[in-house]
Amino acid sequence: MQRRRIAAAVLVLAAVPALGGCWNGYNALTTTQPDSGNASTANVGDVSLRGLTWVRDLSNPKNLTLSGSFVLAPGEPDELTSVSTDPSNYVIGITDGRIPLIPGTENRVGYNSDKYVNLYGSATDTKTAQSVFITTSFQFKRSGLVTVPVMVVPNTGPYKGITPNPPDLFQRPTEDKGPTASPSASVPAAASPAAANPSAPAPAPS
Repeated sequence: MQRRRIAAAVLVLAAVPALGGCWNGYNALTTTQPDSGNASTANVGDVSLRGLTWVRDLSNPKNLTLSGSFVLAPGEPDELTSVSTDPSNYVIGITDGRIPLIPGTENRVGYNSDKYVNLYGSATDTKTAQSVFITTSFQFKRSGLVTVPVMVVPNTGPYKGITPNPPDLFQRPTEDKGPTASPSASVPAAASPAAANPSAPAPAPS
């Protein structure tokens, strides 16, 4: 038994360099964002949530955006309909108010995507500005609800260039999709700031 354990350990260690070559950051031949080693995963219904991290915009630390993917099993379509957090003192913005999930594909948000899930905090809220983990609940139309702690990381290193879009409340989404965004990616239409940020209150008419 001891020899088998040693042999298994050697195999695992030997595999590490080979696996390391799969992730080369933004220049890799992959659209998947390399994570910091602390990304969260979860499963609910037909959806697998992979590589989830909240990325803090260091130029505007009260705001964060989600980096990760939702992998939907082949079959019926689904969609992310809402997100909530604990602590709950964020305004949550989802591109177009929902994110459709295509069966049999990796549906990304934040990195190399025109879909965003953003958290907008208060400039005077120092507690959430220093959060290390944010308990996050994801509600899917068909697959149901799942809650998972999601780590907060700065937008440096492998997360460099990832920022909320729109960058703040009551702003329209920009065309900037990050360092390696697909040039064919379209900007989600937003008739008003509230459309881009469905949880935000509509501005008072002037």
